[in-house]
Amino acid sequence: MICVGTNLGQALAQYMKAVRLEIQNRKSLARPADTRLAVLVGEDQILLRAVESAEKGQEFQTLVRDTASLCHPEGPARASSSKLARQVAEFFRLSGIYCDLFDGRGVQPEEVLPRFHAAFEAETQTVTYYAPIEWVYFGKEAVRFGEFEIRRLTTAEMETIFRDRIHRVFYPWARVNVDELVGYWCLIARETVPVDPPGRTIFRINARVDPHRPRFYAPIDRALSLLALGDWSSRRSMPADKAGTPDALNTSEWPLPELVPFAVTVSDYHLDWPRRAPDTSLLNRIEETDPQTGEVWDQPNYQIHWDVPRADEFERLLASVCQALEGIQPQGHQWAFFQVALHFLGKAFTSAGIESLLWSMIAIDALVGEDEHGTKARLSARVGRILGEPQREKCKALYGIRSDLVHGNAEFKSAVHLGHVGIAREMARLAALWMLRYLEYVAAAAKRSSSAVPGRADLMAILDGNVAARQRHAVIAEALPKTFPRVKAWLEPPKWHD
Repeated sequence: MICVGTNLGQALAQYMKAVRLEIQNRKSLARPADTRLAVLVGEDQILLRAVESAEKGQEFQTLVRDTASLCHPEGPARASSSKLARQVAEFFRLSGIYCDLFDGRGVQPEEVLPRFHAAFEAETQTVTYYAPIEWVYFGKEAVRFGEFEIRRLTTAEMETIFRDRIHRVFYPWARVNVDELVGYWCLIARETVPVDPPGRTIFRINARVDPHRPRFYAPIDRALSLLALGDWSSRRSMPADKAGTPDALNTSEWPLPELVPFAVTVSDYHLDWPRRAPDTSLLNRIEETDPQTGEVWDQPNYQIHWDVPRADEFERLLASVCQALEGIQPQGHQWAFFQVALHFLGKAFTSAGIESLLWSMIAIDALVGEDEHGTKARLSARVGRILGEPQREKCKALYGIRSDLVHGNAEFKSAVHLGHVGIAREMARLAALWMLRYLEYVAAAAKRSSSAVPGRADLMAILDGNVAARQRHAVIAEALPKTFPRVKAWLEPPKWHD
């Protein structure tokens, strides 16, 4: 551990002293003795000008030089002095130390030095994403599942998390308008990513095209794929007794709108600029008027209201999904098709219109399809076995629309309705949920009996009732529920276990 008595420690102490003095001088200049000559200068401007002046001083240059010796003892010249100077400045800005010094807090060099040292030795950063969820009112403040969380943040929490004051002073383009986020529940996800060595820039170029590139940041994309497995049927504006009928294919059912328009990014890395703030005006808000006082205020446009029992059920389902995914993880390579299907389901969930329908059918194809002649009949038959025979013809009709659209044979206005989108998405959701329970059941049975785990081909063959496949995996096949493949419990939310 480096102590204050070292060259770096002394340089840091001298620089903090210089900043304090510069702040005091700027405050004095802003408040002259003759108040008639006073120029109104806001505190943010005083702080910014003091910092800009201090960062041009000799104490700052000395600190940058000694920091280079710390980061690159083999030769400080190997580091970019301009980038290293910027990173030293970003540390004091992003860590809040400048603000602490301005407010007169007793922050001391011996407290700052370990933080400074750790920042310049960090090899990774933790990035947290906060994605506001539109349209939905949850009956509870927080919903937790696996590594993810959905939570409603207070204004004070958001101002702290999004470093409102720091961004207001130093990075106005990164400041988040927290007032427009009030009332929304945020989907919260995290990831750890590498950082470049101080004073250097490493270009990471991947020439391969990622077929599963996320629409949002990867952790948010994974979380949305899990949300897609939740039951969003309460969104339907049609009567419940008609939601599952064949007529629903041609209805103008209100589809689930895009839930997440953007994500706010927060990093614990204090050596780089924060990312630009998203345009929060994109959020859909409505005005409400108090009938007694006439007071007008705006709030999120909630279209889906979940009470506490409904939110609890949603949380249980997602938590059980995360547990099931963890249980089948050892077979990740052999059962990679499920992760692919889950990715496609997430794309359907975050898309609208014809794009959502296509991604839903692609997800079903990844789950139970075959790359050979007669795919539509075989896929539809499997969906019928899983979800019930009435779904066979619906799947066949939807797959036909998918084929026509892919091959340019369909006119959107005359062939596709909003009902098709909703039913395709629900069919894909239930098929994915069923497959996850199937895989979970097979993995547990194989572990208990120390049997070989069947691959996708044998899983499909067992689903089809293939005798040879059932004989190859007799122990697992015999352990399946008696009603397999039509197992209603695999499609229902889990119950609480006392």
